[in-house]
Amino acid sequence: IRPPEPLRVAALFNQRANIEEARGALDDAERDTRAALDLVRKQNGDASLDVAENLINLGVLRMRRGDAAGAEPMFREGLATYRRLLPGEHPLIADAMSNLARALDREGKPAEAEPIYLDVLSMQRHLFGDPHGDVATTLNNLAVLDVGQGDYAKARSMMQQVVDAWTKMAGPTHPLALASRCNL
Repeated sequence: IRPPEPLRVAALFNQRANIEEARGALDDAERDTRAALDLVRKQNGDASLDVAENLINLGVLRMRRGDAAGAEPMFREGLATYRRLLPGEHPLIADAMSNLARALDREGKPAEAEPIYLDVLSMQRHLFGDPHGDVATTLNNLAVLDVGQGDYAKARSMMQQVVDAWTKMAGPTHPLALASRCNL
């Protein structure tokens, strides 16, 4: 069964947006992602996983442009939609929360970002186990947040967990293990 025409067109807009983003044409990518979002909203209403995905994609594009304040509402709305439609602990919810925390951190709101990152970490450990690449990435994000707040002892502890995770998953000479070791 073929999807209704507006959804096929929205998928084409998203494909083109991915190409535009890859070549650095962020304005064009945002225009196409907005067009996809508009089509999906008209077809499915606001309570749609496709709407949430497009909102998150718009937030990511804003972050790539250095506009964390513009990304934050996109991430919040996308996350709220995922939470309405998906079970409590779901990888898409964890990813959306992580994006929101990153935006808040970049906006200079580490006190708002940290509890979100900690919730993401808990969720990822429950979903994926430890070690896992997503868990290591969240630990790294928390370490960077701690450095920004001047809590170097806490950051070092987090970063040691990152080194241990990448070393266990990929070996001590893997580029991610080496890079995280350099960050200690």
